[in-house]
Amino acid sequence: MDGIIIINKEKGYTSHDAVYKIKKMFNTKVGHTGTLDPNATGVLPILLGKGTKLSKYLIEHDKEYEVLLQLGTKTTTADEEGEEVEKKCVPEQYLQFKNIEKILKSFIGESQQVPPMYSAIKVNGKKLYEYAEKITGIDIAKISFDGPDVELNKTQNTQLAILIECLGISQILKKNGIIPDAMAGLSLGEYTALIEDGVFNIEDGINIVSKRGEIMQNFTPKGNWKMAAILGLDDENVEEICKNISSGFVKPANYNTLGQVVISGEEQAVLNAGEEAKKAGAKKVSMLNTAGPFHTEKLSKCSIELKKELDKISINSKNSIVIKNLDGKYYEEKDNISEILAKHIMNPVRFTECLKTMYESGIDTFIEIGPGKTLSGFVKRMKFENVKIMNINDVSSLEQVIKEVKENG
Repeated sequence: MDGIIIINKEKGYTSHDAVYKIKKMFNTKVGHTGTLDPNATGVLPILLGKGTKLSKYLIEHDKEYEVLLQLGTKTTTADEEGEEVEKKCVPEQYLQFKNIEKILKSFIGESQQVPPMYSAIKVNGKKLYEYAEKITGIDIAKISFDGPDVELNKTQNTQLAILIECLGISQILKKNGIIPDAMAGLSLGEYTALIEDGVFNIEDGINIVSKRGEIMQNFTPKGNWKMAAILGLDDENVEEICKNISSGFVKPANYNTLGQVVISGEEQAVLNAGEEAKKAGAKKVSMLNTAGPFHTEKLSKCSIELKKELDKISINSKNSIVIKNLDGKYYEEKDNISEILAKHIMNPVRFTECLKTMYESGIDTFIEIGPGKTLSGFVKRMKFENVKIMNINDVSSLEQVIKEVKENG
């Protein structure tokens, strides 16, 4: 179906909520022509199918809003949902019509506004960081911004910080009408995808990621562990090299992209496997700054403990748009998700298969969210034809991606 639907948006609904519901109803590409705040009501044009190409034209047209203002009050979020931080009596002369008119005229024309970032990523009226602290008891904002590094580098805190950043970016994208058709996350990133697709609610999702980090921190076996990325060999060669190492435990852990496999295990065995890989023609062997045999059977105790925690929370089994690390296939309603995620922590990440599944599903625009540009590099190495690759790791790149996607439909 192609065309435009006019929605009379109620208070409390986001533009994303409206787009999501329409997308489920018509099973087609859906977009809108500008975000309405959840507290705003009124006309919201929804574009369907080929109609989404009209977005760049409609979004530039004039719009008219009727606003009820409360003067003299300042909140943490610049709207009525935030906590009041300042209240002043407005001098009477400022309330005279001629003065109000003069002030309003100063807003005519082009202007630049920098809203508080957290205003777009609130949960139940709280900043996402504050919400995470309420759920986990960890002040992840203070740890992330003030340190010390020794606290941030703890597995539980690192994983929670990455989750909050990715959820925040994802929420902002959705509020701007950028709705994914498929999602995949590498390792921890799969949890962000599952939360965003509604498999976990946000409270349970934050809680289980915190528990997962705590479990990995406490139950990863002690020892001299190492991981290394091998570039330039195919998967079978790397598997054979690991199999033939007799000096200790080493296994493939991450199948990242074509010609790149991460191995994991005992330090000497990983070093020896790296040397054998070079002899076999590997272009590069890079030792990674990690201290655990992640995504191998050595994390079997972590898997058991994680399963106990997963069984405590509500999981919405569904035909999901999230693709599993475990086998590179979409989650289905029949899947036992707690079992899959328990296996996920002790089995290789098959991200190459995830990317193939996305491409074969018709995905032609890949947007990476979170720290760095590593996953964007993985997509490039897949050598897909006619795809666009973007990444978001700061405010500037976030704004650029939103602008580019809206302009191109």
